[in-house]
Amino acid sequence: MLELLYSLAFRPYVTLFLLAFLILSWVEQGMLRTFIWLVTGYLVALAAEWGSINHGIPFGYYAYHYEALENDLVVFGVPFFDSLSFVFLSYVSFSFAQFFLSPHWHRGFNVQRVTPRDLRNSGTMLFVGAFFMMVLDLITDPVAHLGKHWFLGDIYHYPEPGWHFDVMLAGSSSGG
Repeated sequence: MLELLYSLAFRPYVTLFLLAFLILSWVEQGMLRTFIWLVTGYLVALAAEWGSINHGIPFGYYAYHYEALENDLVVFGVPFFDSLSFVFLSYVSFSFAQFFLSPHWHRGFNVQRVTPRDLRNSGTMLFVGAFFMMVLDLITDPVAHLGKHWFLGDIYHYPEPGWHFDVMLAGSSSGG
């Protein structure tokens, strides 16, 4: 419990993004969909991170520096805040996809997105949302990888540095 409180208190960017996700998703998608997104998003991310640090699948091999995470909550060898960040990054990606693919209603400065259910649940929405998630990841992973230069800390490394700001292209994950 203390590790969870530490993670939420000393990783304020994760806590703030989580709160923003909870509020925006609740308003837009409702309580049940928000809860489902939170739980399934976290579990999928946890499984992917665990698979990578143990078997190199799906993101390639990388290793956490547990000495830098000694006060953080770590679940199955994966920092709690790392898997949690996938939840709101995927939601932002989905929201961007909806914004760009949906028709808009406007009257003056009042612009509203109108997303029909069949579009929201379409393969196109999934593909475009996944594309935006990849773009976000190409930005956030190098920034997280440079965590030793800011308050994130030096929490992980790749055994073999890659060509994208020392991040392996196969190794892109949220990284914190």
